Amino acid sequence: MKKHKTTILAILAVLTLMSMQACMGVDDDLSDGPLMDNTAYKADLATITTFSNTPGETLIDRDNEGQAYVVNPAILARNEVDSAGSRIFFRYIYEESPFGPQDSKAPYVRITELQKVLTKDLDTLGKEEEDVYGQDPINYIAYNLSKAYLTLQFQIYGSNTTIKHRISLVADEGATPDANGLLSVELRHNAEGDRQEFISQPGYVSFPLSDIPGYKEGTLKGFKMEYLSFNKEKKTVTISYNNSKATKDFLFAWEAPYNTKIE
Repeated sequence: MKKHKTTILAILAVLTLMSMQACMGVDDDLSDGPLMDNTAYKADLATITTFSNTPGETLIDRDNEGQAYVVNPAILARNEVDSAGSRIFFRYIYEESPFGPQDSKAPYVRITELQKVLTKDLDTLGKEEEDVYGQDPINYIAYNLSKAYLTLQFQIYGSNTTIKHRISLVADEGATPDANGLLSVELRHNAEGDRQEFISQPGYVSFPLSDIPGYKEGTLKGFKMEYLSFNKEKKTVTISYNNSKATKDFLFAWEAPYNTKIE
């Protein structure tokens, strides 16, 4: 009986932790309805363009819907995404201009929930360089390819919440897009010695396109991405602007990875 009681308490503790993590980034001032009502709330990825503490002055650039001004910038500051270039995955509703009906600026939005998105540059690996990017399994889910960023959705295994796992997109040194405009890359996961025990909730990582070979020249049309799946098989996925199905499969899952940290 004592053993069963201990087990139940452990399960409750895990569920409580998951619930707390899932609520990160919620706007406490919002009172317009249930946050999980997908009919009322939109979701998107965005980059912080300029930040201001004044409601309606912070400008963000949404991957799918373009620019908008934020009427509740405090939620960005609380979640440490108040600097230019920060990336967020967020849910929002449209709002009226805080400056009155005569204002003609871009749309105004109220952010209701957000997650900070890990943003990293493409890594390159030379033949004589140490490979620090790992060969631990990773579950690729989907992608979102915007005019400026490739964002990947993934899952990993882990155990220790104090260990930061490394997530990387790696190309060979000197690599260029092929005749079809596709750059060969690998999605890599280094668990940094963490035990591969528990599967995480979906995580997100964005890679700016600006410094990727072929982007400035206009020859980059997408990626041929290889990764090691959970069943230890090498898989390859083609990522391009023409592959609309993969983009539509990009899921907006709000539970943060609760058993691992990533970098």
